[in-house]
Amino acid sequence: MIARRSVPADWRAEALVAGGLLLIAGIVGVTHVMTGRALSYDEAMYASKARSLVSDIPAAWWPIHRPPGLAVLGVLAAPAGFSDVSVRLLTLVLGLVNLVLVWALARSTWGAAAGLIALAAAVAARAFVRELPRFHNDLVSTAALILLMLLLWNQFERRSAPNRLLLAAGPIAATAFYLRYGSALPIAVIGALALVLWGRRMLAHARLVGATAGIAALLVLPHVLSSIAATGSPAGIMRAASAAANTTSASESLRQTLQWIPTLIGAPFAWLVAAVGVIHAVILGVVWVRRRAMPRPLRRHVWILGTAAGSALLIGIASHAEPRYQLFPLMLGLVAGGGAIGSGIEWIDRETRLGPRATLVARAGLAAMIVILVLPAVREVRRDALSREVTLQWWAETGALIASDADGPCRLITSVPPLVGWYARCETQLLADRPSAWLDDHDAAPTYVVLGPADHRRLPERLAAHQDLVDSGRLVPIDGTPEDVDLYRAAP
Repeated sequence: MIARRSVPADWRAEALVAGGLLLIAGIVGVTHVMTGRALSYDEAMYASKARSLVSDIPAAWWPIHRPPGLAVLGVLAAPAGFSDVSVRLLTLVLGLVNLVLVWALARSTWGAAAGLIALAAAVAARAFVRELPRFHNDLVSTAALILLMLLLWNQFERRSAPNRLLLAAGPIAATAFYLRYGSALPIAVIGALALVLWGRRMLAHARLVGATAGIAALLVLPHVLSSIAATGSPAGIMRAASAAANTTSASESLRQTLQWIPTLIGAPFAWLVAAVGVIHAVILGVVWVRRRAMPRPLRRHVWILGTAAGSALLIGIASHAEPRYQLFPLMLGLVAGGGAIGSGIEWIDRETRLGPRATLVARAGLAAMIVILVLPAVREVRRDALSREVTLQWWAETGALIASDADGPCRLITSVPPLVGWYARCETQLLADRPSAWLDDHDAAPTYVVLGPADHRRLPERLAAHQDLVDSGRLVPIDGTPEDVDLYRAAP
């Protein structure tokens, strides 16, 4: 009879704490998902595209600059039926995978204590909590980028020589790219820092590294070909994506991002963890300059904080300020901070002469730190549990009204195609100054025109044009819409 190998007590305790933190994050996410808030613009766009891939309902709106990865992943929601809850629960699960990878990267580079602190700080970060229950591509692409960093670190830093597992870096990088085209910027930073840290080792295994790069290039080739077909340029889609995201100056974007760090990105305590990591890196940098030898912990910071700083800078330059755009740099900052704090705890545990008392103090400090970090997340759960009001926005109510009225295929004209189109389940067109051309072309499928609150505030000319159509009897008003929303059905 083969005896089972016992699991070390420290490992069991670590797994228990990590599992508890993931459970808290899951409860936070599920609570938000079940509150009934309608999908936002980007969520509805990706959700409707996912639904269109496996049904006869066309995508409500799909500009060329949108990456396909999240829509393809969204197909996994099909067995449960496409709904707000099903698509959000899908990315919630993937967001929890992101947390596991944050823990794994911190543990692999710094140790067990660092992994738990980074995990607790991530659970407490406001940017993470806000994105966890949303059908966005930010957390999912961040998970792919962190997995790429974890793989490269283990292949080049922790092994005597890389093995064929390195080839997986190609598909991982391509996945991050297809999930979010902006991931090309962090991937470039990761590649540059890999050359700085492991250039000689990569050169010694040039065939394996070349094969990895070749796989990545081959997987990105369909994007290049589709870009040429659609725009005439291999970079046409990327330029369109950049134009859509880069709506402010680089200085304004970076300034706003810096202002958000303590309030919207890492509040209320998570950003302090990242700050400790930066301070630790500066101290190690001073040691390096004085001794002219890079300490091993500084190599970790170069890999983690170097990637975070470079990515944050490039993202800030290439896009407008948005907290969720900085999730990848934030997660890396928390890994670095967890590493710095964990190193201090382990030093106390290892170097002091107080023996078991020092160990007890160090572990009590670690436990207290984790509790302090996750308390805001617990309060978030309590707040949402006490206020479970359904807050469907006007587009969800209007879209449901159209779906009920049409009871089948339909056509829709609106200024917010993804929002109304997701709920209406119609073929959707963008509202034009005069939609009479599409009205003239309508077939047996009923056609609807929606004027929302923004149309009433900003588009008086369009209102006048539609009033002409109403007066002529071509548009018939439908009652029961939310306040400040006008819904019309085209007369047959």
